[in-house]
Amino acid sequence: MKSKSGRALTREALQESIFTNCAGRLSRAAARDILEMFFEEIFEALERGESVLLYSFGSFDVRSKRARPGRNPKTGAEATIVARKVVRFRPSRTLIARINGATVAEDDGRARPAAVSTAPQALRSAQGGDGRDTQ
Repeated sequence: MKSKSGRALTREALQESIFTNCAGRLSRAAARDILEMFFEEIFEALERGESVLLYSFGSFDVRSKRARPGRNPKTGAEATIVARKVVRFRPSRTLIARINGATVAEDDGRARPAAVSTAPQALRSAQGGDGRDTQ
């Protein structure tokens, strides 16, 4: 499913996809309600501090960030960055594989890479061993 603008998938596009794929069984209002309930369940779980695990897609969890000193990059003035909570998304291996063009084995549903990359080893070799700058 592609978004209308071609740049980002929107709620409206998701709602339209649900409606289109369930043609004759769901009204547009029902498709909208289903999508809103889906997002509301995710919001509420994260507000409670629970992780959200979506098989073959990824997981969301809430992380606490402590207060720390910072600097305004424009003025150089020191400022304190307040403590806050942030949502972290970790993509599943299946999602990563699909984005990188790999296939997913049908026997167990686990992603199989199309080719094994040796870039980290090659990079370390080119940098002279352990990958750290020695200058």
